[in-house]
Amino acid sequence: MMAEKMTAEVENSLCSETTITRWRGCPAEPAQDIVVKEARVGIWVNGDLVAHLMCLPEELDALAVGFLISEGILAGAQDLESVEVDVAGGRIDCQARIDEEALAARRDNWTLGTGCGGGGTGTDPLDPSKCRRIDTTVRFDVRALADAGIEFNRSSRLYVRTGGVHSAGLYDSGGMSVGRSDDVGRHNAFDKAVGKALLQGIEIGDKFLLTTGRVSADIASKAIRHKIPLVASRSAPTSRALWLAQRYAISIVGFLRGRRMNIYTCPERITGLDGNQTPAPRSDIPELLDRIRRSLVNGKLPCEAARLISRETGVALSEIGAACERAGVKIVQCQLGCF
Repeated sequence: MMAEKMTAEVENSLCSETTITRWRGCPAEPAQDIVVKEARVGIWVNGDLVAHLMCLPEELDALAVGFLISEGILAGAQDLESVEVDVAGGRIDCQARIDEEALAARRDNWTLGTGCGGGGTGTDPLDPSKCRRIDTTVRFDVRALADAGIEFNRSSRLYVRTGGVHSAGLYDSGGMSVGRSDDVGRHNAFDKAVGKALLQGIEIGDKFLLTTGRVSADIASKAIRHKIPLVASRSAPTSRALWLAQRYAISIVGFLRGRRMNIYTCPERITGLDGNQTPAPRSDIPELLDRIRRSLVNGKLPCEAARLISRETGVALSEIGAACERAGVKIVQCQLGCF
């Protein structure tokens, strides 16, 4: 219960109430609405200003780390010595071992990006320097990818409340979430999700990333720098993003909606496409049903218990939901709409 209370407190701190005129057919009427907060935050490295970003004032340490690596200024989280955040002052101070040439080149190579609000990058999104093709043996099952997409598209409480944020999340090869972030910009959400994982010491080279925004060249460029082998979205990619993905061997998936998706590049990284490699449904395995029954509270299965079973057994959330439905078990306390 404390975790839910803290979640509500964080949400409230990121929202504000405003008076609007609502029209749903005559007559119009005054009403109250909830909008997401936006702030201007500066990222300083070793005492020098690197950039000002318009962002959601949350997870700013993760934003700084993800952004600096995306821009090639940091080679990795291991080069970060310290990070201090002053939310009220709109300032993030980092001490780090940096690539001075990349920092200098950023000022000369600034490219206006495709993000709403005039964002951009100091790296060349069509030819990221110091990058290599992604050479990995990791594979992702198509059903795990679809299950992750279903959960991801339902689980932003801040979006449900305001409709004003983008989200990005990292998932493992089994389709389990290892962290997600929200921001007013899709680029910032990407950097936050990746930066948060790196600050926690999580390896991201064997994960895939889901985003609510379109997959443009600058998003693909970020994935290349972070060596993320697959990026998926419910939206569309651009031609330049696909050019980059082919060149650097990134799988791009678009229009990920329910049990449908378009795979644009590197389909060999996704298994189960022919129907033969995907394991049969496991929702009726006796061991799974027994595990569900042992986790019941007052005859019902808490959502968190269902997610724990999924993590420990590798069974997709959708299959656990199907097993509960067959057994007549109701899943309760699901705050994120997973079931």
